[in-house]
Amino acid sequence: MKWTDHITVRSSETDIDGIASASAVLRWLQDAAANQHYFMGPSLDELRAGGRAYVLSRFAMRLYAPVRTYDELTVNTWACPGTGVVFYRCGSIDRGDERIAELSTTWAMLDTATRAFVKQSDVEYGFGTDEPIEVGAPLRFSAPGADAPIVGLRTVRYSDGDENGHMNNTVYPDMFCDFLPELSGAELPELALGMHPEHCPHLYRRRVSEISVAYLREARIGEELTVHRSDRDGSEYLFSAVGSDGKPRANARIVTVEL
Repeated sequence: MKWTDHITVRSSETDIDGIASASAVLRWLQDAAANQHYFMGPSLDELRAGGRAYVLSRFAMRLYAPVRTYDELTVNTWACPGTGVVFYRCGSIDRGDERIAELSTTWAMLDTATRAFVKQSDVEYGFGTDEPIEVGAPLRFSAPGADAPIVGLRTVRYSDGDENGHMNNTVYPDMFCDFLPELSGAELPELALGMHPEHCPHLYRRRVSEISVAYLREARIGEELTVHRSDRDGSEYLFSAVGSDGKPRANARIVTVEL
């Protein structure tokens, strides 16, 4: 059973080109999923009260077109048939008759007391499932090689956190986008007012067309992440955010295109 939200893009959700960021698009789809749980049951708070919580394992998202402030969008989300302890959910966004984005996700549900996985068959929902869609971005992808260079450090702060004290999964796309290579030299377009000529973001007059993230371990508030990046052909980038213990917290694959 599909759930639909109708939203209007806000200026606070757009970037330096005036288009919605990858994190903003992911938030719309996750908010719609939370709304389906809230209005059809069980709500996420009811699940927590019962000692259960979702954990996002992976997502793959394809972005077909940019959206701008005041665009009116239809956001669809639906649960898909699962297998054992694996929960699937898909989503799509339309602007009128135009498909804007598609999303495929895999989740687990944990017993918060024992940390054991909960089977999908053991959860009673107020809504049914629909068939998954094929998203034009891979759920599984290669991680950067062990020799991938370090491109920066990122400390998890208050503004990144969710109710569990970890980095919210919707923050990761924008975090990884922050570490895309800056433009320089002949690559530089005419700069916008206020743009520093030595620090032109990769996503200036470009946008994300595909993004996949694998969530491997929780990144806690106060933790410093070391970000590694491997570049492929100038438009595809592989990332890994590694904790102080040397273990990756998340890996990502991003493809960008010109606006």
